[in-house]
Amino acid sequence: MDVVAHPRFSRNPPLSAQLTWEGRRAVLALAGELDLATLPVAERALAQARAGGARRLVLDLGGVSFLDVSGLRLIFSAHDEWGEDLRVVGAGAGRDLLAFSGLGPRLGHGRFRRS
Repeated sequence: MDVVAHPRFSRNPPLSAQLTWEGRRAVLALAGELDLATLPVAERALAQARAGGARRLVLDLGGVSFLDVSGLRLIFSAHDEWGEDLRVVGAGAGRDLLAFSGLGPRLGHGRFRRS
């Protein structure tokens, strides 16, 4: 289990990323604020999944309390990389932004789910 946190000196980092593996499927659980300032944390975790040879990716946003356009860009980037093998779960605070973006149809029917 890998845990990546934003390098600010805080007990509760603004964003944490936990990457776990189920065979060749990576599960990336994000918690906290996903915005321009914390984007590198999530990008590093996605790079770890890529480097580890993940064939499928589950992006769990259930713990995300804030999502801006930078986070949305990260999700589109993950879709560009994993395509049909990307599953986004638990939109949480970003549900409206994700709906407005049209991400649901881009992920395909049934691939965007509530946690």
